[in-house]
Amino acid sequence: MSVAGRGLVDRAAETLATGHPIIVTAGAGPSSVADIVIAGQHAGADCVAWAIRYTSGFLCAAMSAGRADKLNLPALRGDGLAKKGIPAYGVGVDAAAGIGTGISALDRAHTVRVLAESGTGPDDLTRPGHVVPIRTAERGVLQQRGAAEAAVDLCMIGGLAPVAITATLLTDAGHLLQGDELAEFADRHQIEMVTVDSVAHHVLRHGTSRRGRLRRLVEQPVNLGVEGPFLIDFADEVTGATHTVMIGHVGPGQNPGQIPKVHVVTACARRQSESEVGDGNSPLDLEAGGFQITEQGGMIIALRDTPELFMAEKFELARGAVVAALRHFGVGRAWVIGWPDGSDRGASRLIDCRPDPKHRRVAAS
Repeated sequence: MSVAGRGLVDRAAETLATGHPIIVTAGAGPSSVADIVIAGQHAGADCVAWAIRYTSGFLCAAMSAGRADKLNLPALRGDGLAKKGIPAYGVGVDAAAGIGTGISALDRAHTVRVLAESGTGPDDLTRPGHVVPIRTAERGVLQQRGAAEAAVDLCMIGGLAPVAITATLLTDAGHLLQGDELAEFADRHQIEMVTVDSVAHHVLRHGTSRRGRLRRLVEQPVNLGVEGPFLIDFADEVTGATHTVMIGHVGPGQNPGQIPKVHVVTACARRQSESEVGDGNSPLDLEAGGFQITEQGGMIIALRDTPELFMAEKFELARGAVVAALRHFGVGRAWVIGWPDGSDRGASRLIDCRPDPKHRRVAAS
């Protein structure tokens, strides 16, 4: 099995990082809705005026519900509507300083840049105003498959502030811009297009930060009376869970041509001791496993669940975490025993994945 490359989503994120707009479609068929997306911190009058020209002119500022709460931007009718696929609009705002009436492209661009600044507080905004926030799901496209969530995730993938302008594309006659007309528009204006599903696929495997999906926390040796292996905890920035990896010799340190074995198990929420990771029914004997991977190489990946609800299946979330762990250690190919496939035991499968570069290739602004 091969792991899909990053090209399409990365190019879209790079485009946002250079201050240019992209198109996000909520589907791949001819009836999909297409939105112009502009990175909030790069919102300029010319780009905003262009977006107004080719859309309804109803410009929204997509941001997480948590960020909106910090700015005192409550939902107009409550977040419950977002669960039905209806955007959770917040109270419209203008920047408190530096604008005129608030309606011009110049003023709205300034307001969105203020919304994107990390130091902005509630007093830096006036209400009501001409820019309408959309309160997005905290975990982005994996919790809500919307264009607004994709826009925020793409900004984070590009290393930008997690605020984005979104506006729905329309024809001159006022209809949704779709199908061949949408393709012709993107080609004429030379704009990158990306689907919400492709962003979700990317986030599952790579996360949204430049560090990748897994962030290394704590490392400790396992006391087996021999050199190695190590237990390493990782924070999963997609699900919020903490996973543990026991690692022997893998990657560049393994024998040439040897494909490491990787055992995937389900762990309890917290390790009960340094010698056991289990789910309460079938504990994993780390001592026996440690001797095995010390002698033969490979790793054991103990995945922990999360109580949060996602639109992605649990086995899809688990697959992404496994691939992220392999990539972290520079493993290009591995035999994965217990590869998540939706069953209780999982499958044994040869997995191919490309290791992460030391630095993400998304261009800085």
